[in-house]
Amino acid sequence: MSSSPRHLHEFRDFQRGNLGQTLPQHGAAQQSFGLESAAQAFCHNDHHCTDCRCYNQDHDERWSSNSDGNDFGDIADSTFQPGWQCLLRDPAVRQMPRRPTLADRLNSIRQRANKTASGNELITWDDNDPEHPHNWPAHRRWISTVLIAMYAFIAPMASTMVAPALDTISDEFNLRSDIEEFLVMSIFLLAFAIGPFLWGPLSEVFGRVRVIQGANVIFLIFNTACGFARNKEQMMAFRFLSGIGGSAPQAIGGGILGDCFKAGERGLATAIYSLMPFLSPALAPIMGGYMTQFVTWRWVFWATSIFDGVVQIACVVLLKETHHPTILKNKAKRLRKTFGNPDLHTKWDGPDHSMKKLLMKSLVRPFIMLTTQPALQAMALFRGYQYGLMYLAFATFPRVFQGAYDQGVGRASLNYLSLGIGFIIGLQISGRMQDKIYTWCKEHEVDPNSLQKTWTSWKQYKAGRPNDEKLLPVTISDSPVSNDPNRYSIPRKPLPPVRRATGFDPSCGLPEYRLPLVLPFSLLIPIGLFIYGWTAEHEIHWIVPNIGSAIFSVGLIVCFNCAQAYVVDTYTTYAASATGAAAFVRTMMGFSFPLFAPGMYDTLGVGWGNSLLGFISLILGLIAPVLLWKYGGWLRSKSTYCTG
Repeated sequence: MSSSPRHLHEFRDFQRGNLGQTLPQHGAAQQSFGLESAAQAFCHNDHHCTDCRCYNQDHDERWSSNSDGNDFGDIADSTFQPGWQCLLRDPAVRQMPRRPTLADRLNSIRQRANKTASGNELITWDDNDPEHPHNWPAHRRWISTVLIAMYAFIAPMASTMVAPALDTISDEFNLRSDIEEFLVMSIFLLAFAIGPFLWGPLSEVFGRVRVIQGANVIFLIFNTACGFARNKEQMMAFRFLSGIGGSAPQAIGGGILGDCFKAGERGLATAIYSLMPFLSPALAPIMGGYMTQFVTWRWVFWATSIFDGVVQIACVVLLKETHHPTILKNKAKRLRKTFGNPDLHTKWDGPDHSMKKLLMKSLVRPFIMLTTQPALQAMALFRGYQYGLMYLAFATFPRVFQGAYDQGVGRASLNYLSLGIGFIIGLQISGRMQDKIYTWCKEHEVDPNSLQKTWTSWKQYKAGRPNDEKLLPVTISDSPVSNDPNRYSIPRKPLPPVRRATGFDPSCGLPEYRLPLVLPFSLLIPIGLFIYGWTAEHEIHWIVPNIGSAIFSVGLIVCFNCAQAYVVDTYTTYAASATGAAAFVRTMMGFSFPLFAPGMYDTLGVGWGNSLLGFISLILGLIAPVLLWKYGGWLRSKSTYCTG
């Protein structure tokens, strides 16, 4: 015996605040119809239950005899006693999220007034608080995601867009060595590595939005100034300062996504955001090559600044503060003014949270985390090696396609599209699969501490009855009538929308659930490097090295996205500091890898050079995810910065 899908939808309507559109109004009893009565209408069965005392005597008659055609019948019947405890014991129903309604907003105001009147002067989140970023409408959270992704796209674009113009800049500024020419491009990355140690902590003191917008103004000013540089000293100074400002999105972006999305919902958002630092360096040399060839190298910087100015205006208008402590502080400030109570405060106020102490703690936190957090160190090195490989590939493209294949600057730059195509394909895979795998592991309570238990759980799931309707037990483990867990059940098939909307449960969801995708896709990195290196070595048709590059970039972005989500899930409160510390390692490798590329490829050639990098990638890709899957929980238990 199971509830009909119609009643499931009606109960969902109640949870979404649409009760008045679906339920009958039969007087005072029905007008006060709440969660209890909705559960009664939903949890009807033909046996006695000690919790809800529901009877089936004349049950069908009461539901079918309603004269006005209403499906709920006479729900005020005295034989239909309160029975919502039984239903709400089921976690899938209990966690069904509600969209904030006008009643929620009024209740939030009422709770604030009650707190003040009762002498409770600590300001926290109200029930279903509409100001909490997790309760924002979906479109508002996704607008924030897209804007942060645009910020993350622009700065890395400026780092490589200048690459095709280096020969022209070298001639104009009389750069006499390869090191000076290399520094014109790479000094930006050096600043990119230093900046996150400043912007990440500041965002945890002053809020995410003000810091990222202020840093972007610095990038905008000095990137524009690069286009007016008259000598190599000015060029390098302006490039360094623009890199400091442009590094803010990679330090703060992960924190903003952690603020806006629950752990089981942020996979796609993290994938989009993580794609940008890979996609923009792949596309930028194409634009830079044609601008250098047909206009002037100075427009490489001016065009970037124009694009950045448009994004900055959009962010000023649309991007709202997401940092939870900052929002609560602003809320307390408004309430102090509204109620005239100067004692209202948050847990982040007080002498222990003075501005000086906060700045001191926040500015040193990334250094402490980078030197004391093994989980962060492992992921930082893993992502850093991948980022270095990407910039190493960028450095070899002119050598391969302009040298071995004798292509012009503009045409050779088009080969970067293969990397961009691979990144987009990888985004589709990781964005769709991350949350699905996370949800599956959470529902089946996969134990990362035991690989054998994980494998057994997967085999049991695959050995299930795929053609039968899987049942979700409501509960009657304590019922005197039956101990069969499927005796009273709700069909699982009508509930996918509810499951997708289910929020993060800290007692079940684990950061390790982000890692299963890493193992298979890390194998694509060496495969792509082997194909690209050996086909270019023997000058096989130019499309084949591009295919290898695309395979390489698919594996790269999927592994990088999963690693980024793992760090954000692990250090939710301090996500900005954690991502800033990891960004330092990543960017320093991106800065240093191209330094040894010419010597390595001159000695080994493209084939064996890429093979060496591929073998290292294979070892890291097999060891890192397995060790973190098995021992990640133990490492997090030793940390004071982790969520669990």
